[in-house]
Amino acid sequence: MEHSILAPSASYGWSHCGGRVQLSRLFPQLVDIETDEQREGTAAHEVALEAVFWKRNARADQPFAMKPGTMTKVGVPVTDEMIDGAMMYADYVVPYMNKAESHLDIKAEQLVYCRHIHKECRGTPDLDVKIPGERHIFDYKFGHLFVEVVDNTQEMCYTADERRPDVDKVVHHIIQPRSFDRDGPIRRFEYSQDELFAPGGPIEQLHIAAEHAMSDNPTCVTGDWCIDCPVRTKCAAFRQSNFHAIELSRHISAAILLPEEIGYEIEVIEKAHKFLGALLESRKEEALAYIRSGERVDGYEAQPTTGNQAWNVAPEMVLKLGSMYKKDLSKSGLVTPKQAIKMGVSAAAVNAISSAPQTGVKLVKTSQRRIRRIMQNAVKKED
Repeated sequence: MEHSILAPSASYGWSHCGGRVQLSRLFPQLVDIETDEQREGTAAHEVALEAVFWKRNARADQPFAMKPGTMTKVGVPVTDEMIDGAMMYADYVVPYMNKAESHLDIKAEQLVYCRHIHKECRGTPDLDVKIPGERHIFDYKFGHLFVEVVDNTQEMCYTADERRPDVDKVVHHIIQPRSFDRDGPIRRFEYSQDELFAPGGPIEQLHIAAEHAMSDNPTCVTGDWCIDCPVRTKCAAFRQSNFHAIELSRHISAAILLPEEIGYEIEVIEKAHKFLGALLESRKEEALAYIRSGERVDGYEAQPTTGNQAWNVAPEMVLKLGSMYKKDLSKSGLVTPKQAIKMGVSAAAVNAISSAPQTGVKLVKTSQRRIRRIMQNAVKKED
């Protein structure tokens, strides 16, 4: 099926910048480029889905079929990180799946039409589970860049396929094993279904944004959503913002600022830094496209990259190789606390006899969405 012009996975972009949709139509060749990171993410999702099926259906003595080095459907080999992340995902979602009253209440990677957003908005949630009175939408992210669960537009789109009469509460979940955030790799946020579908609520706001994006004269608006925009190299607004950022870097004051001034200046510089980083990456992508097509780019060449080296034979062969060199290639010594938890040891027991030393402090921007998530979790604990 043709890729949706209003894909939920791109909703953070088109809900802020309607011009992205029209530029994507003008330059479809840029949208269709699949990066190595995207292929890795697709492979990780394949492993995660297999892990869910294995957790739910396999016999106790049946090992997980996918091993490091196993080739996925997209031609990316399975890694230890993929397996660890898949097990985290499966351990988290399977208990919810087991609460479903019928197999019809479980939808894994099934196409949905987000009819309350726009007729052109459709996508494939990783997992959608309905249990009595509740609907749970799960999104598995394998990338490193932190993804906020509060007001997550992608999961809002998936929720907007229909307003269900037997659902009171909607819960969005993000499982992100490689995002090393202080709140952990798993985040959730609850809404009442009524507030999501209320006039002026999140789903209606996305509907308005979608209508604007599909209009004859949508507006290009720059922001952090430009970083993942595949057509940013063709966007005049994006280029102009970067020229402003370059000019800004030449005129930043070296004066000592007051507390009420420095926060604003840090925010301005951070935005400029993001724009310049996005511009640099977009130019690198263009240069690689030229080189792949046989063109020469002065001063640069394409060089192949490789992932982590992994064994592509059975473990017995590896151990035999080690014995030939009188080396023990099996894992020995104490595993780490995180590895112990992954092996099934109680997290509470592990945390009681382990700690993570503080190595320093860093300045982070206050997130209102994170505050909402923390407050909701605090209220739940009190209840």
